[in-house]
Order: sequence, then C-alpha cells, then structure tokens
Amino acid sequence: MECRRTLRAGVDFGTSTMKIVIRDYDDRNQRAFVVTGDGEHASEYRIPSCVAVGGGRLLFGWKARDKENVPGWTVIDSIKIKTLVPNRFTPDERETNCELTLAEVATLVVAAAIQLVHVRATAYCAKHGAVPVVWTILGAPVGVLDKQGPASDCVRMARLGAQVARVLGNSLLEDGMDVRDA
Repeated sequence: MECRRTLRAGVDFGTSTMKIVIRDYDDRNQRAFVVTGDGEHASEYRIPSCVAVGGGRLLFGWKARDKENVPGWTVIDSIKIKTLVPNRFTPDERETNCELTLAEVATLVVAAAIQLVHVRATAYCAKHGAVPVVWTILGAPVGVLDKQGPASDCVRMARLGAQVARVLGNSLLEDGMDVRDA
C-alpha cells in the first residue's frame, strides 16, 4: 500500500500574477511552502498570470512572460479581469489572437496553475516516499463575489480548470498548448 500525504494548495489568481502556497497537513508542524519557478525563475514566487500566443501555440506563466517583445508572440496580460469585467476594456484589449475566448484562455491559466501545484506537490512528497493527495483552493476577488455574473464565472473557471488539468497532465507547463487542440 502506498503512503499518502494530505496537502492543501491555495492559489491566489491575481490580475498580473498568481501566488501558490502548499501546506502539508501530515507534517507534524504542518509545513507550508511557497511555490517558486525553475531555472532562471527559481527565486520568483510571483507567477505571471498571463498567456503568450504565437505560432499557433499558447504558453503560460513564466514561459509566457519570457515571450514579451519577441516577434511573432502576443502576451495577454490581465486575463482574469478582462474575463470578469470585459466592459472595462476596448475590443482590441480583449483580443486573444487565437480561436479561443478570453474565458477559455483564463480557464487554461487556472489549469496551468493547478498543474504546477501537482508538479510541486509530487516532487515534495517523493522526498518523503509518498504520493500527494491535493486539495486546491482558488481565491476569488472579493469585489466580484457580490455580483452574480463574475462570481459564477470564477467558479466556472475553477471547476473547468481543474478538469482540464486532470485531463492534460502537465503538458500546459511543459509544452504549452496547440491552439487547434483547445
């Protein structure tokens, strides 16, 4: 029988960045740690909540931010707010430059964050000879919770993002996504 560890992850899906904290409830001290990047982003805990579109592909997080000012790539910032409060932005600012809607792209950002949670949780648990059992909580902006449309949009993004993350494994983090596959 495999050993399991119960972890809870909190994802703060911010306008420009996301922050993720994972807490180990099976650790005697209920250890918590902040998720950071890899390689040149190893010291960064703010994960860009943007998407890069180019060459028929979508990239997320740091890989997306790294495409800023690269010819042939468009970086879409503030994806959450553009999705939840679209009337604040011009049609050009809401353009995704791909065949997906803003809501679909925002959902994929959530899915990429959940995948990152699972990658980090799996690596952490491997050090303890265990398999993670992860519960993920996605924070919603307080200002929209009293408004029916945006609040239900947040819930929809979280639920669908979790389903997409399960189906796609870690592919969004590693390779991005072919727009035609979406």
